[in-house]
Amino acid sequence: MTTRRFGAWQHQALVAALVAWSLEATCRSPTDEAAGPGLLGQVPPSSGAIPFAPAVLSAGIHPHGSLAFSPDSRTVVWSAFLGDGPGQTLYLSTFDGTTLAPPMRMPFAADSGSGGPAFSSDGTKLFFGSRRPYPGPGDARMYGVWYVERTSTGWSDPVAVVATLDSLRAVGQVSIARSGNLYFEGRRPNEVPRLHRAEFANGRYQVPVPLAGPINRADAVDPFVDPDERFLVFAALWRGDSRGSTDLYISYKGADGTWGEPVQLGQQVNTAGLERFPAVSRDGRYLLFVRAHGDYPGDGTHYYWIASARSGVPSARAGPRGQE
Repeated sequence: MTTRRFGAWQHQALVAALVAWSLEATCRSPTDEAAGPGLLGQVPPSSGAIPFAPAVLSAGIHPHGSLAFSPDSRTVVWSAFLGDGPGQTLYLSTFDGTTLAPPMRMPFAADSGSGGPAFSSDGTKLFFGSRRPYPGPGDARMYGVWYVERTSTGWSDPVAVVATLDSLRAVGQVSIARSGNLYFEGRRPNEVPRLHRAEFANGRYQVPVPLAGPINRADAVDPFVDPDERFLVFAALWRGDSRGSTDLYISYKGADGTWGEPVQLGQQVNTAGLERFPAVSRDGRYLLFVRAHGDYPGDGTHYYWIASARSGVPSARAGPRGQE
């Protein structure tokens, strides 16, 4: 039974890879080809948003999380649903300067229930949302933000950010600022999703609080915070100016610490389909996000990228302060 299932997955992945390759080739323009290789060896977009590495990132799997890049931008981690099953988990691919490797499931990730990855600014830790057993009475499974550390042999076991643990509040996409402050989407049963912040102070994380201001007046998911916390890009569902079911917006932090009225990123990014899971490349040059036409997540779900200057998102360079 297991062998037949694996064979079916291989066949589906091969078909998906061929479709993705065709999609990528169709969306390139002669100007794109002239631009030469860019992030992970991909041909950069010259004008509007184009698919980003679909032959690897969405071949046989359905993206459901922002792209997280290592400091050298040669490792990318993302979360996705398996093409022939519902389980969401974390995948990794590496670029050797020539080839972007096929995705591999991260060894510490469960078959289902881990997603929304984000690297720390120095790349030594990878944060993600998950529901896992937490040591205590009954070893109850707790929602929260967890992290792993790079080791000489790979990755450590997952460690809970204790302040974020909750038996009811599910955690979606995670983002981390240069200060160490954590931002994430959280929702409890029968409540709309909200964006939260867990401050890193005195060497530990504080209890998360919802972001203050207009940003959280309606459903808000999938945060990407500027490394210096000047602005935040996120996805919102069915706001008054939406172009599709879910669009990308930007909100700026005011002097009083509240987050201002969200601004829709416009037609260069948002379509009549669905856009979610924004991220900005480490060098600040590109906005990357998930776009879906048809069923979501499904075979029409891929990562896209566009120059930050065309997206309405300011350049935001990641990395430890002084090493941007």
